[in-house]
Amino acid sequence: MLQQDIVRFVEGWTFDGQTGECVNIPQVIGGNAVSGRTSATALPCVERQGMLWICPTPGADVSPAAIAVLPELDEPGWTSDDFVRDMPVDFTLLLENVADPDHGVFAHQTATFDSFTASAAHPMAVSTAPGPGGDKILGRVAGVLKMTGKNEAEKKKAMRGEAGSGEEVTATLEFAPPVHVRWARFDASGRTTFITAFWASPAGLGRTRFFLRYARSIAPWFHPPRWLFHILINGFLDQDTYLLATQQEVTLAAELGAARANLGSGPGGAEEPGEHAPIMDRRRLFCHRSPTDNFLIAMGRWLDAAVPRVPNRYRLLVSADAAGALAVGAARREDVLDRLACQTALCPESAAAYSRFKAARLVLGVAAALGAAALVAGAAVGLDRAALIRWAAAAAAAAAGALVAHKLARQFEYVYTRDRQAADLKRIPKFVPDK
Repeated sequence: MLQQDIVRFVEGWTFDGQTGECVNIPQVIGGNAVSGRTSATALPCVERQGMLWICPTPGADVSPAAIAVLPELDEPGWTSDDFVRDMPVDFTLLLENVADPDHGVFAHQTATFDSFTASAAHPMAVSTAPGPGGDKILGRVAGVLKMTGKNEAEKKKAMRGEAGSGEEVTATLEFAPPVHVRWARFDASGRTTFITAFWASPAGLGRTRFFLRYARSIAPWFHPPRWLFHILINGFLDQDTYLLATQQEVTLAAELGAARANLGSGPGGAEEPGEHAPIMDRRRLFCHRSPTDNFLIAMGRWLDAAVPRVPNRYRLLVSADAAGALAVGAARREDVLDRLACQTALCPESAAAYSRFKAARLVLGVAAALGAAALVAGAAVGLDRAALIRWAAAAAAAAAGALVAHKLARQFEYVYTRDRQAADLKRIPKFVPDK
């Protein structure tokens, strides 16, 4: 939960995604009876860097030091632009995806990802270091373009504002268990000005609440309208979210098979793992041929050890599989990429903008229709040419405004069709020529 939304919840308000309004949740006052809507279990929570962290264990002592955040945001001159989206994708797949620079070159056709990839000439050094939730996994590689650079000069060019060449820049990946991934480039002077950070928070089996934060010291005074920022990020995430949603059928089926092989020895009998939790070797599910995959292999070892200990994970997989079907199947493309349900409803600013654009579309559409009718009527009664031109211009302006409002409103709904994805995929051979 982001900071701008915390006050609404603390004061007893919550956001209604269907109406786009904040609604009051009744509070218990002065000895009044506790009703079903006001009775709840209190959970410990702590706010860090504008994010509200909730511990699912009542009475637990939550230390801010145990939370994976961005140290740079505690320094003066840094700010961030934030984004939240619900995804019908298991958090394990989402973590592996956002930690894999190779995917960005192909799914997003963006050269920046290439500076974080590895190659035979520029291998990635993978190590561990102490972190707030256990040992962090660190990856470091020269920040040059390995696949997409058209010539040696372009491959070695640093980004704007960075000191030194691309070979002197260190591109870093970091996985801080259990759910945090960050990307950053450090130039020859050891300075970074931009960080991409992710938190993939499990929201259930095959469901994740995805947090993205762009932290920067560049123009910290400037923040684009939040709804506009979200339109841009939604367009980016649409490019690979459905691919992940279809992939989880294979990976969760393999995990279920590993679980079944180890069930029956626990206190819960056939529905609970024994002392030795089921182990799934992720390296057998993927073809690790890229030099960048060393980072994913190290991250996969942590997932293989930690994921089986997620409470009720295998109970849900097994109990929902009585008929031989996975508990989590492939959702329809229209549902996976429905921005209205997955993101617009989570953000008051986006929901308000969506309502405004729909209202503008209606008003301007009616105005355009009335203007067209007035133009026809004026021509019939013989209005002079100048008056007809004014009516025509007014009707055209209203129609153009209605079209713009319609296109903006559509950005908060399902918009990434198969045709649009096919057009993106056709760009890959030009972006990364086969060799």
